[in-house]
Amino acid sequence: MNVLQIILQLIILWLTISINESVTGNKTKQEDPSSLHCHADHGMKVHYHKNEKSFKEMQRFEIRTRQLITSRRISKPYVIPVVFHAHGTNFAGHLVYDATIINALEKLNDNFHGLSTDYNTVHSVFQGN
Repeated sequence: MNVLQIILQLIILWLTISINESVTGNKTKQEDPSSLHCHADHGMKVHYHKNEKSFKEMQRFEIRTRQLITSRRISKPYVIPVVFHAHGTNFAGHLVYDATIINALEKLNDNFHGLSTDYNTVHSVFQGN
């Protein structure tokens, strides 16, 4: 098994665990964490009710923020930073070359863009539909 296969298997394992927890629910979570909820919304409503000037300032800020977000919506590539941790030069008896890591990243990008030859065999949970 080469380094690329190991890296891809680790990524698939991580995705499987993450999606399984989000689909089935993590049984280790608290059943009713309502006592832990943040009360900032309530506090801000009370503050804005007492301070109309602050409320109007917040509204102007929200409008400017929405305008900024809308103005930046451009159809351009979105970069997702990826880090490969290769400790040392020897992995399970094999050398780790830059080309191996670059090839793994290219395959990951192809899979992300649906360009892999087995794209139609990917389980629907992983297709992002």
